[in-house]
Amino acid sequence: MSQTDTSRAGTTRRREQLVNMVEQNRSVDDLAVAFGVSPSTIRRDLATLAAASRILRTLGGAVAAPRVEVSWHDKATAQADAKQDIAAQAAALVPDGAVVFLDAGTSVAAVAAKLADNPTLTLVTNGLSAAVAAADAQATLIVLGGRLRRPNAGFTGVLTNYALDLVHPQIAFLGCDGIDPELGLNCPDIELASAKQNMMQRCPSSWILADHTKFARTELFAYWAKLSSATGVITDSVTATSQAGQLDALRANKHAVIVAPYITNQPAGSTA
Repeated sequence: MSQTDTSRAGTTRRREQLVNMVEQNRSVDDLAVAFGVSPSTIRRDLATLAAASRILRTLGGAVAAPRVEVSWHDKATAQADAKQDIAAQAAALVPDGAVVFLDAGTSVAAVAAKLADNPTLTLVTNGLSAAVAAADAQATLIVLGGRLRRPNAGFTGVLTNYALDLVHPQIAFLGCDGIDPELGLNCPDIELASAKQNMMQRCPSSWILADHTKFARTELFAYWAKLSSATGVITDSVTATSQAGQLDALRANKHAVIVAPYITNQPAGSTA
């Protein structure tokens, strides 16, 4: 690697670290000392990160950029293999004849698709993506009404909460924007946090579907739904190595953890 390439790599690493460090409300001078560079170099770094919407510039420093929600169409293609592996593990937990609550989100929609052809099941959802996945199938489908919240395409509000009071699922599958062993599920607004917490508290068995990217988020929303004692987590095999400490913390807090084996796109006849 040339000296120029090495310098560029160092700049890239420094800027990635800066994104996390600006949350600590440190001044430009403090950041310069921490990285062993000049204040003008830090200012150039901050300007570059601000132009890329990674941070917001402030007088004398910077703060982390507000988290921006991604549409459910874009999420559908992200970590697609991991979501299919998680969905297969989740679907295996559902007994015939069950009433199943399916949250909004593309990970949960993958579960809906796997359950949809079981005529003994009743699927209850507040998610447009899950409803679409199960629309042309045999399971009974109940779609909770309410205000359609964009861009995650989930129904929320008074009507949704009223409809939830009329059903009593035996098992629930919930999505999340991030997960923390102590704080719970990260949510983009307070209504979603309230609805998720309500479902976890009332359902005898609930499971969070969280691929490995949901454990590594640093730019999170302000709202959190506390995990109930009956809530477990299903994740992918990457998490078992990259975020093993967080899985251990969940287990220490008495939450069941299932690591889905890697099965997607394997050749026919192979074993996971």
